[in-house]
Amino acid sequence: MPFPTENNYTSTNNTTTSTKQTTQQPQPQHEWVTSDSTTTTTTTTTTATTNNNNTHVALRTTGQPLLSKSDISIILNAAKAFRNNNRKTTTSTRFTMQYAGNSDLHVADLVSMQPSLQPILEKLLHNQIYPLVRSAFLLPHDDDANNDPQPPLCVYDALIVRYDGQAAANSGRDKGASLPLHRDGGLFTVNIALQGDGNGGTLFDNLITSSTKHTASHHDDDIIERAIVHPLSPGHAVAHRSTERHAGAPTKPGEAIREILVFFITLRETLPTTPITLQHQQQSNNPGTIHIMGNPTQYATLAGIERAFYLKEIAAQQSKSPAAADNTGTSQTCYQWALAQNPSDGEALFWVGYFQVQRARAAHDRMVGKEDDNQHMATVTKHVLRIWRDFDHGIQALETVANRLDPCNIRSLAFLGSAYSWRWCFAQECHPQQFGLRQDVELGKAAAVLQRAVRLEELLQGIIVQSEEQLFRATLLDQLAEILLIQGKVGQAADCVEKARS
Repeated sequence: MPFPTENNYTSTNNTTTSTKQTTQQPQPQHEWVTSDSTTTTTTTTTTATTNNNNTHVALRTTGQPLLSKSDISIILNAAKAFRNNNRKTTTSTRFTMQYAGNSDLHVADLVSMQPSLQPILEKLLHNQIYPLVRSAFLLPHDDDANNDPQPPLCVYDALIVRYDGQAAANSGRDKGASLPLHRDGGLFTVNIALQGDGNGGTLFDNLITSSTKHTASHHDDDIIERAIVHPLSPGHAVAHRSTERHAGAPTKPGEAIREILVFFITLRETLPTTPITLQHQQQSNNPGTIHIMGNPTQYATLAGIERAFYLKEIAAQQSKSPAAADNTGTSQTCYQWALAQNPSDGEALFWVGYFQVQRARAAHDRMVGKEDDNQHMATVTKHVLRIWRDFDHGIQALETVANRLDPCNIRSLAFLGSAYSWRWCFAQECHPQQFGLRQDVELGKAAAVLQRAVRLEELLQGIIVQSEEQLFRATLLDQLAEILLIQGKVGQAADCVEKARS
């Protein structure tokens, strides 16, 4: 289906037009779900804003639904017929995550089978989705200081996703049908509820971060529930930036089947080719968020986000190929380029830090066992300083990820904890004083981030399906126990080992 671009909608009412309509469509009403230092709240702010204490994570529509009950019924019936025909999709997507109890189909393939859906979807895009995305995430044209033309919005991909909690349980997923934490392609995601009685929803890790600061007053179930955003009813939507890390919260066994219509929105015209730079990002209050600014940087930023997404896809494909060991350099380069395009990309920065730390470890291992090892390790040579710089720069990158860009990424927290201990072991073999390190401080940092990782794993275990980013509880606890033993905290280490074996 050739989805219409913004301002290219054709309607028939005695006359037909193919240009921008002269009457401005009313903007759908919405409220923001925000993360701050104390709570998750809703607000009616028009355009997304961010400061040090308050981040607009997602919005949900209010007022009239985006889709009527009759249109929802038509879409659901068409999707049911499509599945009954067992007709396989012909368009691939990066966002399809197949697990027992989950299924999806491409809207383009659905429309090809039932063309009568196309006017419904065109009207939805032109009258509801495009105005919502532009009003919520982009500054008005009049606020652009340079009065630059604004590229029209368009659909990057569109899916209907079905969550069947009972089918998931029948296949061994006793918590129900869900999706792991992930990010989307495109620039903005609009998720419209078709059916589900309010179950499931979208879990945002930026909201988990807010809630876990106050664990003393909240039960684990409350923390998770506060991090889930539900549409108000069928026909209403939840929308967010593609860079917001999120998960499909579980539709549990016995609950009504949940179906959603998801649009991934991007910009149609060619965006600026100049990559976003670190200097641009330093102007923002919080490097962990996207700032939409009313000047050319707005579109340079958006272009950088999309280019970074594709570069990370290339890097991931290289690491999974049969010649992965030979492709390490290519993967590293892709992640570095992705970070240059979007300095707020926590995933890219994690991998940049990861490769730096691993390079330092490999160089350290090559030094150990040499006959002149003592001379090399006891004297700050150029080689030793190079290893130290790799450790130090890699850990700085990982700290930025853990503290600002991606604070709920269990994998990055676990690796940072190990990196602290590896750096300390390296410094010990030289002279710690030369690098200003203290054992209690360095291992204290390692224990603290591993405890955070364990805490997050406890919250998410069984709530969302395991992804390759999530580590098993036993592995985390074993890592933490090892650090606690070095610190002399034998009792706490024993507790961790016992929990790991339970």
